[in-house]
Amino acid sequence: MFKSVDRKKTSCYKYDFVEGNYVSFYIADSDYKVPNKIKEALIKRVNHQVYGYTFIDDDYYDIIINWVKKQYGYEIRKRDIIPTSGVVNSLYYALLMLKDKSSSVVIQTPVYNQFYGLVERAGFTLVENKLINDDGYFKMNFEALEDIFESGTRIMILCSPHNPVGRVYSYEELERLVQLAKKYGVFILSDEIHCDIILNGNKFTSINQFYKIYERIFVFTSPSKTFNIAGLKASHAIIINEEYNQRYRDIIEKNYFSLSNPFSIEAVKAAYKCHKWLKKQKKHLSKNYKIIKKHFKAHPKAILSKTEATYLAWLDLSYLNKSCETIYEELLKKGILIAGGKSYGEDCESFIRINFACGKKELKAGLAIISEYLKEHD
Repeated sequence: MFKSVDRKKTSCYKYDFVEGNYVSFYIADSDYKVPNKIKEALIKRVNHQVYGYTFIDDDYYDIIINWVKKQYGYEIRKRDIIPTSGVVNSLYYALLMLKDKSSSVVIQTPVYNQFYGLVERAGFTLVENKLINDDGYFKMNFEALEDIFESGTRIMILCSPHNPVGRVYSYEELERLVQLAKKYGVFILSDEIHCDIILNGNKFTSINQFYKIYERIFVFTSPSKTFNIAGLKASHAIIINEEYNQRYRDIIEKNYFSLSNPFSIEAVKAAYKCHKWLKKQKKHLSKNYKIIKKHFKAHPKAILSKTEATYLAWLDLSYLNKSCETIYEELLKKGILIAGGKSYGEDCESFIRINFACGKKELKAGLAIISEYLKEHD
């Protein structure tokens, strides 16, 4: 079921953005076919042959409400859900909405590279709170974070689960974060796009589960990573606080932010009915990560992140004493395309990110190339 599909010559970033024939562990989407329910829903809509202006019906909201309750264990209302067309875009408008609340935004690095430009384009000063790297297991630095809050930063973008380090923050960690935010009146914008891809029996806690403790919490998520429909631009914000929910609706309307299209609507409705498919995918991805762990035991100087969620592995190759660009180019010459670490954090010069949402055959082929490269430098 979870085998790599040949995606070459489909204008996809992962295989067609760089010319050549490579094993690709690059951009964060998967090589798997979407669940049949999504395919069938889209075919049905295509066969209708009319793609005019479309509104979002109650069924769409009910399906999301049921998914949130079943998957994450908390309840929301239709009013809390604001359909959008991309998590990064959604975060951008949330920052614009909070322009009068803070002049700076804190992110926890290394982190999803789009956050850097997002904060700056929205007109804020970027503040970094570096995660503590404990031999490949990354933790929040609460002491440094409190200093940042105390200095006046009142907005935080949380990546949960965390890309690229693969952390699923525990209930206790998030509770401590919420209490700290409450102490200083900080808004938490939580990017939870990877929240359904939880591996090896780990448990995900949404920041929204603390809403009764503290209301300045907004969640931004999407089925795009989970069900491989990123190209359809389907996402949603979950803002429970009524004042900020309305303010957010006002700002996206003011900026003519497109909310949906006929195909993204049908894809979302179908995706959030694919519980069994998701369970099988998580099992497959957990096995893929175990293959990676076993593989790098032969390279003890290369430190592999302890991935608890996402289909991304974070590999520290600092012992090579090479720049990000050099590692990228040398691996490319050997036939593999990876994401270099520097774009995720200035001090990640010798890290690489591995996307393991592929077939077992392709995964092993790519790991063999990396092994050959590392053996040349051991």
